[in-house]
Amino acid sequence: MSLGVRAGVLGLLMGATIASGAGAAPSAFPAFPASETTPQIGRWLAGQTDLAPASVVLVGPGYVFSYVTPDPPSESGGLVWKQAREEVTNVIMASRLNGRSATATLAFDCAHNSATASNVVIYAGNNLKGDEGRAMPASDWLVANPGLYLMDLAKAACDRGFHGPYATSASLASAAPVAAPPLRATPAARAAMSSVGPVHWVQVGAFASPAAANAHWREIQRLLPAQSDGRAIRLESAGHDGKTLLRALAGPFHGSDARGFCAALKFRGGDCLVR
Repeated sequence: MSLGVRAGVLGLLMGATIASGAGAAPSAFPAFPASETTPQIGRWLAGQTDLAPASVVLVGPGYVFSYVTPDPPSESGGLVWKQAREEVTNVIMASRLNGRSATATLAFDCAHNSATASNVVIYAGNNLKGDEGRAMPASDWLVANPGLYLMDLAKAACDRGFHGPYATSASLASAAPVAAPPLRATPAARAAMSSVGPVHWVQVGAFASPAAANAHWREIQRLLPAQSDGRAIRLESAGHDGKTLLRALAGPFHGSDARGFCAALKFRGGDCLVR
């Protein structure tokens, strides 16, 4: 399911500063999970946080999302409203948010594949522990989370038959790792990609570390296997507001393939810039 984000996703992807506060992720109980496989995170949630694994709708690179009850009151017809809870699962994500928990109100327009976020509050510790929460602009919160996660959140909100990763006790023990290997395109799909024309690289984001950039690229590969097959990312250092970020450039693409890749990525909720 594609998702056009009204709250503005271009900021971090094209070079906005990552929120860092004092510069270091807060230290708060409990520790991060030992590894970011889905079963390990499920056991961490059950043993170290107050969030029930059965309520989880998404496990991603550095975060866990849950829809908590009660749902927010509907403010307009035709929208699905959810109260989202986020728990951070690694130090990179904690640095991006300058916190380890978050709550937000999400409104999904399922008919038009769009979403809005509001009332974002960041907390210093897991389980909403630590200092009192602080408000964060919805646009900053949206761009701080890596990957194209809003599509999965929309599916959980809009599809009546949706089941989360911990819907059953068996899934807690046998779920696959978070970072699944990228899908590969078929020979027919590869043949459809042009091999002539000017060479282009497509900027898909700007990140604080190679790990964050690679995690984002893996998510793109998962969502766009045909368009990303045979491509890779290269990183370029870029200064912004006195900080150094890494621009992630995907490619190489020939001719119109770069524009096609960028259009497909935007359709799936991402952002990009053909260079």
